[in-house]
Amino acid sequence: MAYIRKRKFKTKSSFQVQIRRKGIKTICKTFATRTDAKKWARGIERELDQGRYIDYGEANRLTLADLFKRYLRENKHKKIKSWRMHQQHSSTVPAQYDLNHCAMNSC
Repeated sequence: MAYIRKRKFKTKSSFQVQIRRKGIKTICKTFATRTDAKKWARGIERELDQGRYIDYGEANRLTLADLFKRYLRENKHKKIKSWRMHQQHSSTVPAQYDLNHCAMNSC
């Protein structure tokens, strides 16, 4: 069962919904109106009853930097076709096409 609590502030009030179930983390969210809070609570409880609820809490804490680090750690960038072509041709590139050489002599 969802618990809806009214929170009063100086100029406005909000409604905090708290859903607690055994074996599942407590789910909380705050709304401006009580009707929005009831609708959301009914929807989440329906998903919990049907077994379709997915907790995105861990995904929300994932940053773009974490994704880049994982991408490099798992060597996904080396599986791209252009990377393999670069690796194959890097040892056979003549000295005249070396980037450092071009920069210094303005090819």
